[in-house]
Amino acid sequence: MLSRAGSAARLFRSVLRVASVAAPVVSLASRPVRGFSALVLPAKALAAPSLTGRSSLVPAAPVAAHPITVSERSLLDRAKGFYNFYTDQPPSITAAEFSKLKLESTDIVIDVREDNERAMFGYLEGARHVPMQELLADESIAERYAGLRAYVYCHAGKRSETVARCLRVCGIDAINISDGIIGFQELGTAADGSAAETPK
Repeated sequence: MLSRAGSAARLFRSVLRVASVAAPVVSLASRPVRGFSALVLPAKALAAPSLTGRSSLVPAAPVAAHPITVSERSLLDRAKGFYNFYTDQPPSITAAEFSKLKLESTDIVIDVREDNERAMFGYLEGARHVPMQELLADESIAERYAGLRAYVYCHAGKRSETVARCLRVCGIDAINISDGIIGFQELGTAADGSAAETPK
């Protein structure tokens, strides 16, 4: 039995010696590992990636053939203010605070509600009536309100906040009346909705 075990051990050692001679040696991190075949890559494939020539893949910015127009500037201002639209709160005042102001010739008031809301809840005399969807769809909004300070109100201050943000993105000094027509109703300063239509 012992002789058989000794013979088996000697055979096993012989196999190991043959394998150690025949097997290739692959160096991984300076440590030789026997018995594994190597994947040989070209030197260029192992080199660090290069950004040389990348500029040819990225189109160059177009060169303006003419000075930027007011309308184009409006679009640029909107794009630049995209982030601010979602992060910055526009300045706001209450209806009571607004009633104490002395408006200048460059101040305007914009009512962004719908027609039926004006008939039901009243409106401010002298305010321009421009429903929110119509105002936001106006491509000349920057030119139309350039140089003006706009006080914006709706029913309860949510839509007017959105409009004020958009106006400010376009470079217009816009202020939200936070409590809307409800605040003016409480003050008793809202005109009857059955009165004549106010100017746009």
